[in-house]
Amino acid sequence: KVRKDAVVLLLCRSGKRSALAAEVAAKTGFTSVFNVLEGFEGEIDEQRHRGGLGGWRAHRLPWVQD
Repeated sequence: KVRKDAVVLLLCRSGKRSALAAEVAAKTGFTSVFNVLEGFEGEIDEQRHRGGLGGWRAHRLPWVQD
């Protein structure tokens, strides 16, 4: 169980679903909930691919895959 005053970071592929989840969490009483803007892979580019236009990965922030 997560305390309502805990810092909560939400992240999804594009940042859209996690933004909605952050809104819901705030409405239900979480006081320090944040959405990671642009998500992990960012927006879709002209070739309909993700990962190059914004996002955690494109900004070269640390991550690992297991």
